[in-house]
Amino acid sequence: MAQCRVRGATGEEEFLMNMRMSFMIAVCVTVCCVVPATKAAPFEPLFRITSISGECSVKTPDSEQFKNAEDGRAYPYGTMVKTGRKSSAVIVFSEGNTCRLLADAMVTIAEGVKDPKLKTIKLATGRVEVELEPEHHKTNGDSLNVETATAICGAIGCKFTVVFTVEGELQITTVSVEDGQVKITGLQAGLFEGILDSPDTMSIAMGSDKFIRLRLSKGATGLIVQDSEGNPRTIDLKAGSSIKIWRRLSENGKDWVTVIMILGTDDQPIETYTVVQPLGEGEQPTGEQTQKPGEQQKGAEEQEEMDLRQFATTTTTTTTTTTTIPPGTQPTIRPPVTPTTTIPSGGGGHHPPSPTPVGRR
Repeated sequence: MAQCRVRGATGEEEFLMNMRMSFMIAVCVTVCCVVPATKAAPFEPLFRITSISGECSVKTPDSEQFKNAEDGRAYPYGTMVKTGRKSSAVIVFSEGNTCRLLADAMVTIAEGVKDPKLKTIKLATGRVEVELEPEHHKTNGDSLNVETATAICGAIGCKFTVVFTVEGELQITTVSVEDGQVKITGLQAGLFEGILDSPDTMSIAMGSDKFIRLRLSKGATGLIVQDSEGNPRTIDLKAGSSIKIWRRLSENGKDWVTVIMILGTDDQPIETYTVVQPLGEGEQPTGEQTQKPGEQQKGAEEQEEMDLRQFATTTTTTTTTTTTIPPGTQPTIRPPVTPTTTIPSGGGGHHPPSPTPVGRR
């Protein structure tokens, strides 16, 4: 170790000074060696809004109207936040755990009633960019979802973007993973589930409460759906391939009729099958599905039948299967340890996705 000499100091003074320096260096090295890995900061009781650019307003649970947001102020969960044109703001859950709202976005920042550690960003419109510490879901028990009208995106220590738009009758959620993983699930139990890794990008489009299209525009992933027997089945998707799910209430009003179509990268059907399941105990259809068949107008019935025939139209390469699942056998989606189907490349080669990866109905 280099010795320190001070002008005018005696030999004893130099010795003491060198001893002090040695002690300081030793302490510094010891501390650096024993400090454990940084623990992810737990979510705070209130969230803060920072870095406001342009227009940003909030409506707290006890308020009836929106007011201008204050930069740096903390707000209670249950607050609605919206940004204006060419505006942005950052939601801070805790240090290192943030959500950036871009222009013309509207969200509700909520927390679970039964589990307050679960925070949910309910995205009504616009684009959000979420960034979480890599270990946040392991160290504190906190969890964060981004929920839209078509899917739930569960963050697993990562950085990702969710965009929600409406195009005609289609409600479209697009999820892009930059780092880490995001778990996606359908709002209706058992319809679909999967894990997206970087650089996966997937769109989930839904129309009139009964049609869903999942299209992978970038990356490769496995998506879990039900097979013809109602058991979990993993479909390996490549960029450009997709899955269509069409679900309706049966004529007797007691069963779900689900048609699943797998399409290749050329957007041509590879396989189609149908699953019939009884409604679960206490389960109630929503939206258009709440109408009883006898109450539907004839025109609506004819349109529904035409939609189903059009949706289930297949080519000679398509296999169609119909299976009725007995009551009480509703499957629980579990990790992909199930049979896997790999989507082959289409005969016409790879078709690059459109800028908004929605796909055709």
